[in-house]
Amino acid sequence: MFSKEVQLEAVTMYLKGVPTSEIQKKFNIKGCVIMTFYEGSLQTLISVALHRKQTKLQE
Repeated sequence: MFSKEVQLEAVTMYLKGVPTSEIQKKFNIKGCVIMTFYEGSLQTLISVALHRKQTKLQE
């Protein structure tokens, strides 16, 4: 499986509108795994991303 850092980066790219084909190529993600990956961990990763963003804004 992919590390949380890779998952977070991939989901962040996806949410920014980067085509899934580019994300798959960058992280060597095969086939439909990427969609299962997004559905399975999207909420957790969004929470982590928002927390990191808030922390950076407070610095």
